[in-house]
Amino acid sequence: MKRPQLLELGIRPATLEDADLDVARLVVDEEFNRKTSALRPSADYRSRAIDRLIGMRRPWSTERNITTFVMSRLLQIKCPYCEGTMAPRQHSGCSVSATLEYACGCGAFARVTVPHDGLAFTPSRGPLP
Repeated sequence: MKRPQLLELGIRPATLEDADLDVARLVVDEEFNRKTSALRPSADYRSRAIDRLIGMRRPWSTERNITTFVMSRLLQIKCPYCEGTMAPRQHSGCSVSATLEYACGCGAFARVTVPHDGLAFTPSRGPLP
């Protein structure tokens, strides 16, 4: 819901100012609405959003538009059969979860399914100055 709609429903501005917001959702929406980036014109909005979330050095968790992108970029799966590193192959999802399939050179496959907000990250140090 947009801020004007919340105000029409009687939600006080002070409540909105102190509300916990989903930073990932806001960053993804902003990058989507920007369409392109002057620094990385060919980058997908989801990749730009992930870069921006990481660069903020604040806690964040995945949301529905970036879950499989985060999984393929940050999760490495070790093959239980040959101990090689499996590579992301294909993804799918529904309204509540995302699935990423990994493949290994030995022919093995792995499937990882997580809720859209199922991956959370907290930096080891505080925000950068």
